[in-house]
Amino acid sequence: MPTRNPTAGLTKAQRAAFKRIVIGMHAFAGADTLRVLLDKGLIEPAGEEIVWRDAFGLVRVPVYGVPIAVHMQWCQWCDENITNAELATAYP
Repeated sequence: MPTRNPTAGLTKAQRAAFKRIVIGMHAFAGADTLRVLLDKGLIEPAGEEIVWRDAFGLVRVPVYGVPIAVHMQWCQWCDENITNAELATAYP
């Protein structure tokens, strides 16, 4: 039985944000997009990162991670559906 894509049913923006988070990047997504991913249990808060510090203070950015079970499902789905050639062009 094929593995279910954990992003099935999400919008393009929601899928894009999830894909960035699952590979360890910042989400670069709006609050509504992040809320959907959080509510569905696809991501979880993982602290914050200080991206700028000056005389006016700190700029903090929330960081998100993917729960291990969802990450494993995503990896399994990718293994079943993404060819090595596609992977090579997606992440040169």
